[in-house]
Amino acid sequence: KADGTTATYAESVRRFVNILQEAPGGEALEWEDIIPEDDMATIREDDVLQFIGQAVNRFCTSTVEGTLAALADLLKRRSGGAVGGPFGRHRVVDAVKGLRRVHCGSTKGNKRTAFAMTPALATLAVRQALQMADEAARNGNRKKEYGHTRDALWYVISYVACLRKSEAIRVCGRDLTVGV
Repeated sequence: KADGTTATYAESVRRFVNILQEAPGGEALEWEDIIPEDDMATIREDDVLQFIGQAVNRFCTSTVEGTLAALADLLKRRSGGAVGGPFGRHRVVDAVKGLRRVHCGSTKGNKRTAFAMTPALATLAVRQALQMADEAARNGNRKKEYGHTRDALWYVISYVACLRKSEAIRVCGRDLTVGV
């Protein structure tokens, strides 16, 4: 794996352990109680479910799913693919589906969309861009006026359409339809 992925996975495993240790009754848990040292041991299903329950209001959906993916990868690497963990079991799958339903339509479920903008932040960005466009117009700088106006429109479209940054930067005129 690339160094960045390895670091992200290591951070995800630490997140999993920390959440369980911070949970009620978890202060006595040691790392080895949660992440077994034995190459053929697995992570307990109840620990995974508790993590999901504790994480639901703290992390976005992709962070929780990324943490579970990191744990599955850890188990598979240690065991040479023999141990997959409890991640495909019905209770865990149902808990992840429940997490997605709870986060659906919220900034936790859409953290990567619309730059995680709240309506207030989107309004602030648009107002600032329009003020800058007005100032450029007063100074007779049409190029800057156009650029700031375009930016304001881009913020609105990105927010309303819940576009990811990578999607928003590829928006062009033919992608926009006018009318009902």
